[in-house]
Amino acid sequence: MESSRRYTVSVAVPVSCLNEAGNLQLKSALVYQIARLAIVYEIDEIILVADPESVQQTQNATASSDCYIRDPLKFFSDILGYMETPTFMRKTLFPLLPHLKYMGLFPVIQLRNDSSQVLDKNFPYKEGYVLNQFPRSKNKYLVHAGFEHPVQVTSTQPLSAKDRLTIRMKPQAPNAEGYLQGDIVSCTAPREKGGRYWGFQIRHSSSLSDLLKGPYKGGYDLKVQINNSTHVSPADLSNNLESSFRHVLLLFGNAYEDQRVDDLHTINPFPFVLPIQPRLEENFLAAMAPLSSVLKCHGRH
Repeated sequence: MESSRRYTVSVAVPVSCLNEAGNLQLKSALVYQIARLAIVYEIDEIILVADPESVQQTQNATASSDCYIRDPLKFFSDILGYMETPTFMRKTLFPLLPHLKYMGLFPVIQLRNDSSQVLDKNFPYKEGYVLNQFPRSKNKYLVHAGFEHPVQVTSTQPLSAKDRLTIRMKPQAPNAEGYLQGDIVSCTAPREKGGRYWGFQIRHSSSLSDLLKGPYKGGYDLKVQINNSTHVSPADLSNNLESSFRHVLLLFGNAYEDQRVDDLHTINPFPFVLPIQPRLEENFLAAMAPLSSVLKCHGRH
């Protein structure tokens, strides 16, 4: 079993990066590439940054595109979510939307154990969605988790059909009614207890304070901006870190470049003269390649 990981890695991505792609298919490919890189480098949270100016610029740039997207934030978020969702859940959780028309062109990203219909006793976690409430019970539900048989779970909180869950499967065979058994757990449990990456969460941010607050108690204790104008390389960051961190936030783009952020580290994945300005996905790949080992070394396990 892989070692557990308790630290988290979040990236902030400006929605205005869609301006770099000229039509719907190219925009879809750009978001797919970002989703794939996020999974390769085990990103836990993607924050889509959309200040009013960047959203307006994106809308203007896409006005002549086929299947015009009036809401770039939803477009970005839907494709990220679609690519991160197990294939057996997609038809149920994602309706037929015009801006998902090109998703079939891209290779499926093999994540977790989504395609396996055999229970792994050494790693019993599965993703699923609620089918319906269990007959004659207020707190029992049936969940589709990719197996031939539905999984019966108990929840103290009311659940709705299509709610997505992470389940820790029990080793028993199907009961007399044909149901497997499982317990609902946090989506962080596979990473923290099972030692395996379990996909990313998506949230939206329209202000710097909202971006920095985040979903974690105490916020982000390590903040790093990716900036092509500095001369500090990713390798230099390791020498500048005096202690370990719990939650790191990597800021791409310049949506909040003119606003003050306390204790902000700045690095440049290309600390040399380039003939052209790198695109966001190029900065992402160039930064994460060396940063992943730095974060693994300094993150709290």
